[in-house]
Amino acid sequence: MSEATTRGRSLIYSVDGIRQAAKRSLDVLLLPALFILIIAKSWSLFSVNSLLVILAAVYSVKNLLLDDWKTNPVRLSWMDLAPLMVAGVEVLNYLMSTYRPNTLPYVVDAFFLSLFYYLVRFNLRSDKQKLVLFVCITIFAVVLSGASLFNELPTLFGRLKSLGFSDLTDFRYLIRLANRTGSSIVEWATIYLLFLPYPLILFLRNRGGGWKSWLLLGPVLLVLVAIFLSFSRGIYAAVIVFFLVGSILFHGYSLSSWRKILVFDVIVFLCLAIVLLPVIRPVLTTITGFRTSAQVRSFEGRREVWSQSLGMTKDHLLFGVGTNNFAMHYMGHRQQSDESVLVAGAHNLFLQLLIEKGLVGLLAYCLLFFIFFLTSHRKIKLSGAAVYKKGVIILFMTTVAAAIVRDFSYYSILTNAGVSVLLWFMFAHNAQLEGDLEEATDEN
Repeated sequence: MSEATTRGRSLIYSVDGIRQAAKRSLDVLLLPALFILIIAKSWSLFSVNSLLVILAAVYSVKNLLLDDWKTNPVRLSWMDLAPLMVAGVEVLNYLMSTYRPNTLPYVVDAFFLSLFYYLVRFNLRSDKQKLVLFVCITIFAVVLSGASLFNELPTLFGRLKSLGFSDLTDFRYLIRLANRTGSSIVEWATIYLLFLPYPLILFLRNRGGGWKSWLLLGPVLLVLVAIFLSFSRGIYAAVIVFFLVGSILFHGYSLSSWRKILVFDVIVFLCLAIVLLPVIRPVLTTITGFRTSAQVRSFEGRREVWSQSLGMTKDHLLFGVGTNNFAMHYMGHRQQSDESVLVAGAHNLFLQLLIEKGLVGLLAYCLLFFIFFLTSHRKIKLSGAAVYKKGVIILFMTTVAAAIVRDFSYYSILTNAGVSVLLWFMFAHNAQLEGDLEEATDEN
């Protein structure tokens, strides 16, 4: 063998070694980067848009130059077109908006959500990567819930009880739950709802571990308690839907028997009821729905908004009035007898979509959810007998379903950056088909 040939092979091996080292380094760096993006968006710590653009550029180069598409190809799904569809609808909505400055931020948000989706979709491919990220998100959810339950709420509840107030539902606007976003408690609590699947994923991962695996129900209960302390009927309904749909899907896809599912649900809700005993009265007041004057006024107010806002669709049925223009147009359509000064939204996701984005926007978002559930179903069918993989997909499906039900009385999916980024993470995860993933060694 000639010296030139030997040098050439050594150079090839050296270049390949550098290439593999760079790829491994970027795969490792992806986890803290995604965690920072999710947490910064969820908790409004700081703007991460510049960081997201840099990450998208760097990992696009990685995908083109370092990833081996021949031996580990990515198969595109219909879900991969959804970000482009939503971004296109948002651009169209901006062009047809009755006041574009209000709408522009949402076009920017759609662009960055698309970047985030593709960053997760084409780079978070290893099961080990995902598990580490799930653990980190669970820890963050526990920290937030713990800070609320053991730091903020005892002081607030103590002060209210010292003043003679026993029903806390009339003072829920004072409850923060570690909220840094400035949003209302009913909107912020949706964040906790979207954190709920992650500790359940860890429980599923460690199933069969005896009593030690049941210790993982601690984080689940902690997040559930934080959710229930929002005293929001919409959130309560969403939690019921989460467990109901999850139970049906786990049995429907043959992951567990009805007996095991019902035992698990009973244990969770029994433990939750015990933990909530100190505040059981306001919890029951919230569940019953119409026991206080504040609850009656809240429902009547929503019904009035739903009724009057429908008139806003007549002149802008196809494209809507433009995102974030609801309040401006509502003042012109409300009845003179209505004493409300300002109504920021329609308090219903689909009505908000119809008014601000028109039939085009409503159809696009409905199609987004439909494609997500269809793609998730297809992925489950292609996942073989991997119970853990199927379980993660199902938990994300139930979370999206619960978020939709929750937004029958609100519109957090459209306005809350934390809710959006967590949802798009679930979209990207479930869009990955079986051929895109590394082989698991101990999933069954």
